[in-house]
Order: sequence, then structure tokens, then C-alpha cells
Amino acid sequence: MTTSSQSNEKSYFDVHTTGLGFLKRIREVTPGGRKRDAFLACAISALTGTGDKPTYRYLDVRVSGSKAQELVRSYIADVEAGRPVLIQFRVSDTFSDVFVRTSGDKAGMPDATLKGRLLKAAALDLSVLQQMVQHRLDTRGLGYINRIARSQRDPSLRHCSLAMLNGSVDEPVYRYVNVDATDPAVVALLDQYSDDVQAKRKVLVSFRLEDLEASFFTRTKGENAGEHSPVMKSTLSYIGTIKVDGQEVYRDPSKIGHSEILPENAEVAPEVAGNDVPPQVDPPVDQSGEQPAVDSVPTAEASEPLAESAA
Repeated sequence: MTTSSQSNEKSYFDVHTTGLGFLKRIREVTPGGRKRDAFLACAISALTGTGDKPTYRYLDVRVSGSKAQELVRSYIADVEAGRPVLIQFRVSDTFSDVFVRTSGDKAGMPDATLKGRLLKAAALDLSVLQQMVQHRLDTRGLGYINRIARSQRDPSLRHCSLAMLNGSVDEPVYRYVNVDATDPAVVALLDQYSDDVQAKRKVLVSFRLEDLEASFFTRTKGENAGEHSPVMKSTLSYIGTIKVDGQEVYRDPSKIGHSEILPENAEVAPEVAGNDVPPQVDPPVDQSGEQPAVDSVPTAEASEPLAESAA
């Protein structure tokens, strides 16, 4: 490996989620512990679905980018006054977290929310919403396909578990997401490499997800039975590349040379340290081939920010 290639090589994986949403709950957080610094946090009510009847995905994020911090702080007064602030955003390290509600009709009940780090944000005029036909909440990155199941109700649908790679290449963190695939091209690729997944070979893909959603499931066996564990749900809308045990076996022929279809580090981190595929959670997809019942963020709470905006 040359010096120039070494200087360009990245040593970490990124999962990026982008979209439009309303800025909410700006606050300074002071963690417990003497050596932990305070940080700026906010919430984003991300829009997804059709332009005339959008739904919302709630993200609770730490504001990491310096310019993003400046922008968020500049709108504190507007947010506190209930004025709508629309932003375009990029969030990294997206994951789902379980919490217990402390107020309202569901006080004491578990729920889940998306979390991450806000890297970039730009304010938009509300008139942009009038031009939107479809809101897209996109998530891109690299991950392992570790389970594929055919739907018993819809022959054209596939369920699978995707272990998204995040953090250091040497010691990655896996973010698990249950995904549905309906696009014929994606379904065909999953079917083509399902035997490799079944044989527990390392099937690494660059992917695009749509409409990421926080969820949780209750463990039913083992020493952690009864615990609520976070997971995410989404739609697998695109596969750009596939590697099986480190060897590239597929690349979208129509996008060769278009680097924007891949995460920034897709080409420099082809392998993860170790020989094992990522461990499976309990269980993202059950043996019957259908999604298990998983509680998700209630749409009523997710829709609340829009009601505030319209007020």
C-alpha cells in the first residue's frame, strides 16, 4: 500500500441519515460524572412519506458539528416560542434506544427513539414544504446481511436482518435493523445470495434504507428474558455493492464511477477484523418468515410537532 493510499484511508465506518425535519427541544445536557463535559442536544421531527400527508420520525441527537451547533443555538428563542424551524440535516451513528415514559397516559411504559450525532444542518424556508411531493428519510452505510426470510403472506416481499457497521474498523459496533425489501432488483439480489447468508458467510453490502424507525422487542429467552432491547425497522431500497467473504461479487453496473451511491469509506474498509459474522439479536426476524410484533414510536406523538408548527 502506498503512502498516498494510506493517507486517504479511513479507519472507521459511518452510518448517515439525512432528511428534512422540524427542530425541537434544544437544551444543554450535563452528564453525570466529573470528567464528562456538557454538550448541546436537540430533537428533530423528521418528515417522511407523501408531501401532503407526511408522518414523522423522532430523533434525539447530540449536536456535534461546530457549524451545526451555531445554527441550532441561533434558533433557541424560536423553538422555545413554538415557532416552526425547518432544517435539512445529516445525522451519523444512528441507533435506537429504549426509554421509559415518565408522563402522560403511557407513563411507566417502555418506548423507543432514534438517536445519533447531528453533523450538519441548514435552515430552510417553510415554503419548501409546498414543493415536496415525497419526503425521504435516507440512511446509508455498510452492513452485513445475516438473515433472510420470505414472507408467507406476500411472495414478492423479503424480510431480513441487517447489521450496520459503525465505529472503528478494528472494533466495529453493530447497529441492527429489521428491513423489508419489495423492490424487484433488491429482492433478486437477496435471493441470489441467500445461500451464502444461510451458510454464515460474511455477506457485506453497501445499502440505502428509507424511513428508518425506532423499535424495541422484549427478549423471550435466556438470562435477559423480559428485558426490552432496542432495534430499528426500515425498508431496504437499494444495494450498491456486495462482497462475500471479502470478495466483491456484485456492483451496480449503472452506477460504476458514481461515488455518491456508496458511503465515503465503502472502498477502504472491505473487511472487518475477525472471522465471525456479527452476532444475531433475539430475533430480528422469526423462523416463520414474518416480522414479530414489535412496538414502535406512536404516530400520535410523532405527529405532535406538526401540530405545534401549525399553531
